[in-house]
Amino acid sequence: MRAADLEKTMGELGRIYIIGLVVQFSIEGRPVLLPLFAAASVVMLRRLSSYRALRSSPWFAVTSVCAVITAVACVAAWIPALDLGACLWVAGIAMALGPGAYAGALHDWAVAQGWAPPAAKARTAQVLLLAVPAILAAGLAVVLVAVQPGPVGPDPSYSPASVFGRPLEGWVPGVVLMANAVILVVGLLKLRGASQLIRHSLRAQPDAELVEA
Repeated sequence: MRAADLEKTMGELGRIYIIGLVVQFSIEGRPVLLPLFAAASVVMLRRLSSYRALRSSPWFAVTSVCAVITAVACVAAWIPALDLGACLWVAGIAMALGPGAYAGALHDWAVAQGWAPPAAKARTAQVLLLAVPAILAAGLAVVLVAVQPGPVGPDPSYSPASVFGRPLEGWVPGVVLMANAVILVVGLLKLRGASQLIRHSLRAQPDAELVEA
């Protein structure tokens, strides 16, 4: 693998995630484009895995698993027998955990290469981005413990309106989602900074041959 190819693949992976995060289209709350973006991310991560120095980080494996879970959960959301809210919640946690794990992989790689600035940015991004799935998981736990299964009101405030048969009501879910959105944006900006520094180093030596598998 040439350095230019690795740099290009990293850029494509970032664009796929951002576009998939922003461009959302659903039918009755069921995602249409998201599983396609998740599948494309799996392909990009597969290409990156040929570079051993990046693949050697355990965080890279977590990133790949999250992409697969996101795709599978989004497809499962189309199965009527399954709980739509549960499927989307699982997809959301996996989609939030993925970039945090990727930041961890970039950090390990940057440390191994002696790249201090991108390593520092990647560590900050990892801390912020891993807080997102942690908050989502904590919110899900609260819903499962504090909310009793029951019907959804005639005018639901959220979509999906329930998770594991429990209606989502009140201001708490909105606060959790808003806080996560702010943290996610800041974390993604830090991750972008780390990625750009690494990609700049790769662009400086585009014809260098990188050791594979």
